[in-house]
Order: sequence, then structure tokens, then C-alpha cells
Amino acid sequence: MANRTQKGFTHDYDIVYGPVANDRVYLQFGLYESGAISIDTLIRELKTYKLIDQYLFHTEKALTALHFIEATKIE
Repeated sequence: MANRTQKGFTHDYDIVYGPVANDRVYLQFGLYESGAISIDTLIRELKTYKLIDQYLFHTEKALTALHFIEATKIE
């Protein structure tokens, strides 16, 4: 949660993998940050959500690991 609570937060990771936060997730974090729910409630709520995972490439070094394979036109 440091990326949400610490202004100017940075990290040293080349690649970060994890779930994409949607509006429901942001709502729960907002409730937690305002003191309306506890950390235990936040965790319990988040565990019930089906989220899609994402990869974030944060550095030039990470981008060198990517290799284009093919493109498909969808009409």
C-alpha cells in the first residue's frame, strides 16, 4: 500500500506482477484508509474478488526481456 500512501513512492523492481485494481478494490481501500473498516475486513473483502493479473515493466532492462512474436488483425 506504500504506492497509495507515500507521496513520491518508488521501488527498485524491474518487473511487478499482480492483480489489476478495479473500482471495487479502490472502494475497499478508500474505506480502509478512512478508518471505516479494519485491515482484517479489507483483506477478507479483497480475497473474495476475482481480479485479472498484470505485468508492469518499469525499467529499460525489463523491456529488453520482451520479444515480439506476431500480430493478428481482429475485425
